[in-house]
Parts: sequence; C-alpha cells; structure tokens
Amino acid sequence: MSTYCYPYYSLRSFTNSCLCIGLCFLSHFVSVAQTPDSTSTPYGAVGICVSPVIDFHKASFSELPGVPNCCPQFTSTSGLGSLVGLTWEKSMSLTSLPLIGKHIPSYITPALLSSKLYYEQSNANFLDFESTKVKVNDKEQEGKFSHELNTSISTLNLELAIGKENIWKQLSLHTGLKIGTVLSSSYQQVERIAEPTSVGVFPENNLRTRNQDSGAIPAINSPSIGMFLGASWKLPLTLDNSVYARPELFGYIPFTNNVSGIAWSTYAVRLGVSLFYVLPEYISIEPKYDTIPILRNPFVLTNNIYIKPVWLSELTPVRGIVDLRVVQKNELLSEKNVDTITINGSYETTVKPILNYVFFDVLSSDIPQRYKLLKEDEVENFSMKSLYHSGMLETYYHLLNIIAQRMREIPEAKITLTGCNMGNTVEGGKTDLSRKRAEAVRDYLVNVWKIDESRIKINARNKPAKPSFYSDVDGEEENRRVEITSNVLNLLEPVYSTDTIYTAIPNTIYVKPTNNFAGEAKTWSVTASLNKEISKEFNTGIPEQPEYEMNVEEFLKYITPSDSQFVFSYKVTDSKGASYTSKNVNVVIKTQTTHRTAVQDSVGKHIEKYNLILFDYDDASFTPLHERTLNLIRSSITPESVIYITGYTDRMGDDDYNQNLSEKRAKAVANALGLSANVHVVGIGESVILYNNSTPEGRFYSRTIEIKIEKP
Repeated sequence: MSTYCYPYYSLRSFTNSCLCIGLCFLSHFVSVAQTPDSTSTPYGAVGICVSPVIDFHKASFSELPGVPNCCPQFTSTSGLGSLVGLTWEKSMSLTSLPLIGKHIPSYITPALLSSKLYYEQSNANFLDFESTKVKVNDKEQEGKFSHELNTSISTLNLELAIGKENIWKQLSLHTGLKIGTVLSSSYQQVERIAEPTSVGVFPENNLRTRNQDSGAIPAINSPSIGMFLGASWKLPLTLDNSVYARPELFGYIPFTNNVSGIAWSTYAVRLGVSLFYVLPEYISIEPKYDTIPILRNPFVLTNNIYIKPVWLSELTPVRGIVDLRVVQKNELLSEKNVDTITINGSYETTVKPILNYVFFDVLSSDIPQRYKLLKEDEVENFSMKSLYHSGMLETYYHLLNIIAQRMREIPEAKITLTGCNMGNTVEGGKTDLSRKRAEAVRDYLVNVWKIDESRIKINARNKPAKPSFYSDVDGEEENRRVEITSNVLNLLEPVYSTDTIYTAIPNTIYVKPTNNFAGEAKTWSVTASLNKEISKEFNTGIPEQPEYEMNVEEFLKYITPSDSQFVFSYKVTDSKGASYTSKNVNVVIKTQTTHRTAVQDSVGKHIEKYNLILFDYDDASFTPLHERTLNLIRSSITPESVIYITGYTDRMGDDDYNQNLSEKRAKAVANALGLSANVHVVGIGESVILYNNSTPEGRFYSRTIEIKIEKP
C-alpha cells in the first residue's frame, strides 16, 4: 500500500529547520547565562492557550493494520478537535546572539521567540457507502450499507516558533516546528445497513450491523512531526501591558503519517487565543563590603584599630538624567538646533489628465473592483469637487463617473466603447470577449447613471489599434482594455483643481533622546504636541535608535491659527515605576498666512502644475487633447515665468532607451510651447517611478511630462 511523500520537505531541509530554530532558543539562554554583569534577567511572558482545531484528514486506505474491514477505500474527511496548554514568548534581538547572531539578517530582528506545550484531541469520522444484498422478509434484494470508522487520538505536543512582531500595527507572523507524542488512541468501526432505512438484515448474521470492532489504533506513529505557520494580533488588557491576549490563526502541515503502513495524515487549522502575563524582571544586587581606607602615619602605632565589615543589604543605583534635542541637518549631515519652523503658502493649480481606458483581468469581462463604481442612490451625491484633493490614480478610478456626469451636462456628447483583448493565444480571436468588456462599461453607464443607450456605440476588436508590446506580460495587461472616445473633446478633458499648498522650512527634523540611565527601563516615549498630542513613539526598554526622523509637512493639517509652537518631550519609566522626564523643547511656529484656505492670504510663488499623459507605448506624438492642454499652458506663461519640464517613463523597456524617450518627449513639449528662455528640460526615464507600475494604469500615468510654471 502506498504512502504520501512530501517532496518539498526533505529530511535535510527539515533537519536544518530544526537546528535553526533550536539554535535561536539555545543561543538566547546561553547569551543570558554568559552575561554575569547584567543586573536583570528578562524572562518574557508566560500564559495559557486554548483553541478549537479543524482537522483535515488526507487518507487512502481500506482498513487499519490487523483490523479486518471490507471497505473499498476510506478517503479524506474532516473532524473537530481542541487543544489546551501552556505557552511562553519573548521578543529579542537575534544579531547579538552567540554562535548564529552574525549570520542572521538585520531585517528579521528583533524576533519573537515562542513555545507551546499543550494537550490536543484529534477526531476523525470516516464514512463510505457500498451496494450489497439485503434480506427483507426472507428475500434478498438490492441495498446499500455504510462503512463507518471513528477515531480519536490524544497527543502531548511541543511547538518551537520564531516570528516577527508588528508587521502591520499589532500583527505578528509566526512559523516553527511541532513534535507530538501519542498519549492514547482509539477506534470504533461498524458496517451498517443504510438502505432500506428501517427494514432488512445482512444474510450472514440476520442483523443490521456487522464487522463491529473497537480498541486502540494499531501501529500508530509516535512521535509525530510537522511544521506550522500563522499570524496573531496582540491585544493589551492592562494599561502597563503586563497582561495581554493574542488571538491566533495557525495552519499545520504534517511530515509523518498517523499510522505506519497506510496513507493517513492530518492537516489542521486552528483559531484560538493565548493569554499572557509578563514576568516581572528580577533585579539582582551583589553584596559588597563597606570599607574605610586607613592612612598610616610614619610613626609606629601602639594600638591596633579594627573596622568591622558592614554588609549592604540594598544598593540604590545612581540614575542619570534624560534629555532631548531637536535638530536639522545640512548636506554634510552637520547638526543645528531647531528653534523655529517657518510655514509658507503658495497658490497652486493642478491639472489631472484623464486616461480614457478601462483595463480588465485576463479572460474576464467584469470591471475590476479597483474602479469606483457607484450605486444608483449615490449618483446624485457625486461631485467633481470631491476629487480636487484626490491623487492622480484615485481620480482616474472615478473615470466612468466623470464621463457619466459630463454626458449628463453635455447632451450632444456621444461616446464609442471599443473593446480589446491581448491578441495572443490566450485571448486572440475572442472578439466576443472584447464586446462583453465594452458592454460591461455601457451597462454601468445605462443602468446606474441612466445614460440613454442610443448615445453609446459598441465596437469590438482583437488587440488595440495602438497596442503595447504584447509579447511582454505588462503589455498584455495594457491591451486588455476598453477604449473610450467621444465626438466632444470636453468629455475627456482633465480635472482641474486649485488649492493653497503649504510647505515647512525645515521640512525634516530629527528628535534625539539621550540618557545616562543605569538599570533597566520598562517604558519610554517621545512626544510631539501642539494643543493636543499629534505624534508619539512608544516602546519598551532602552531606545535602540539614536534619533527619530519627523516630516513636518505631514503634521501641517493639525496646525491652527492659535498654535504658536511645537512642544517635544522625552519620558522614561523604570521597572520600579519611577519616571524621568526631560525638559520640554519648544520650537516656534512662524506662519506666513492667517488662514490656510484663503487664496488672498497666500504668499510666496504662484505655482501651476500640468501633466501630459496618454502617450502610448514607445510613442512621443501629441493627441488633440494634448493640444488643448498645451494651449492652456501657453496662455498661462508670462515673461517672468520659470518653466520646468520633466519627462518620465514606466518600467517597460531598457533603462537607457527610456531615459532618451523621456527626454525626447520633454523636448517635444518645450518646442510645441515655443520656449527658449527661462525653461529647464530634463528626461529622467524610469529612474523615478511616479506611480505603482504593477497595474497598467500606473504605467500609463508614469509615461508623462510634468510641466511646472512658477510665477513671482
């Protein structure tokens, strides 16, 4: 009889995994034991764990070893089990560990080491049906009977895991090894007449059951070995985080079968919770003699003086002060204390072009979920003003809503929807798929926005008229689209927005806490506040970073006219509850405007930004929509204006070629505008990626020319 093999988990890789995790635990305890000068021993947190377990039994056998059964084959089934036990965990840096620390990448440290010792009950109910002859009223007739095999296995398990905390907020990821020993096992099997349901017996025993048997499962494998992976979320239950819970979701993959000689292994998923208590840190104090040095005269002493030693039962550690600095850095990284932050405002007009393509997944005609599709009762509340402060792609995802609203405002506007496919062996020739894509766009406009269907024309073709490089995966994605064209250019014009933009000088500051703290810190915090707290770094132990970078512009939305200064502070609490706080560092806020949204109050330069997109793959030619935007730009340029023209590309193609293409596009724009003075033209290709290039729209919007006009 065959057994399951696991080609991805060889004995050698399994042994290496055991050694790696085991060395992490061993090195942790060795590092603690080899540090005699330490005044405290962190023990981590201990607790209890409990969880229901869903067992997925993968099987292919007809009988247990030595237990007769005429079942053709028991196959996969599931069962519900449970576990309860003890758990321990500790977060620690791995790079400082002996033996293996220097081989561990810094990005996985600090790591969360954990272990569990628990009792687990696993159950399985195998059921199979077979046709047979049944005796009814002394006559045989066709019937059906069931093969039933119910098993129960109790194990004591040890798990060793390594994980990474705070992947996102309080989310942690874990992986590790599990080894279990069988405490007890049992089985019950029976064959029972299933049809007819209430009459009929087996001819050989005149009963409705046969082959009944029970007992301990023979030839059961012990120990059982496997690996697991999963995630947990840390939920503090007390203010000092001394008690917390971890809801957990784990999956288990076995390396061994449950019973020798047959193909039966158990995969498992468990959703449970662990409750932890942080062990208090023990402060050890070494007893020392209190001695007084005696200076002798050059004369001979006639009397001996004996000083009795005195044991000090408790030594009070000397505590240093904590301090805080706020600095800025220049290009040479030299530091200068920051006492004032100046906030300037500028009047900015932004033009966000509209990409008139809707992209689809492979072999699909459903509009992807990333597009913002409204419900009928949401249509009337949609406004273009709601997009003024949205980003470029966020505005694009409202493409169908923008076009629908403009069609309502321009009754004579009509559109043509041209559905396209990849044009290769996967979608090539499937113009019916292209048509369904166009119809999906039409149905949204008609059913939700109530646009008259007669104003919408449907076309279908294979690859687009101007396809992207369709032998490339990115190009294939870009060719799966619906192209929207109109008899009215205004329908696809850019979205214009005007705002007062604020900048801070300096924009980046560094908060540098310092301390001479003897002993073990329990908690610490660095706080920046206005009238209310707006930013806080919080952790346990002594801060590992010498400084914390702060982007001031991220906090401009919190500043009100009544705010006059930032206040920074640094606080440390030791394991005995004593607190040490630095002096406040006050940084004056100097604003150049009295109201953020008042255009007449803004000072500095008037800045207008424009973007030309809709460049097809490997193309630098202009479209009629480009010409409309160029005319708008020409009308905005004054003799005193300074113009910056920057060309970008997406990731497709060669780096040098993309740099030359972006420069070619930028120069073409400068020539079209007729600029020769006060103009700066540069092409930077794909060295700066403006938008996420994993989506086709992100790549199209990256093929752009940015025109920035500065006016005094």
